[in-house]
Amino acid sequence: MAKNAITSGMKKTFLISLCTLSLISLPSGILLLVGMLPTLTVWQYDHLQNKNIALTIGFMNLAGIIPFIIEVFPHGQQIQHVMETLRSTKTWAVIYLGAFMGWMILQGLHPLIKNGLTTQITKRQEKFKKMQEQLVGKWGEDVTNPKKQ
Repeated sequence: MAKNAITSGMKKTFLISLCTLSLISLPSGILLLVGMLPTLTVWQYDHLQNKNIALTIGFMNLAGIIPFIIEVFPHGQQIQHVMETLRSTKTWAVIYLGAFMGWMILQGLHPLIKNGLTTQITKRQEKFKKMQEQLVGKWGEDVTNPKKQ
């Protein structure tokens, strides 16, 4: 499968961001890397060209990690505080809840889009039936079945 420019660009951006964060603050980088494991797993198995599933889950997963990254800063970016944060069940619950909410967004959007498209197709069919009725009124029944002659 050929690599997509968008996908490779996002991968490069994520890696550069992670490396920069790790250089600036190693504890925050560790917390981000460990916390984004659900996203990295989904990224590996998302076979869509633009990685829409991984992006949706990833942004919600990131939203679950950000409070803990912010919590590390006042404590002087110490590894001990990151380890305490990672040992907490609250941390894991919030991180995985964020990823789960991303998955729920995807599951909820699918029926909405399906219903919208079904409504749109039904309206088009009605429009074409009206056009067909106008043609029959103008040209006669031979328009609907030309092989009848």
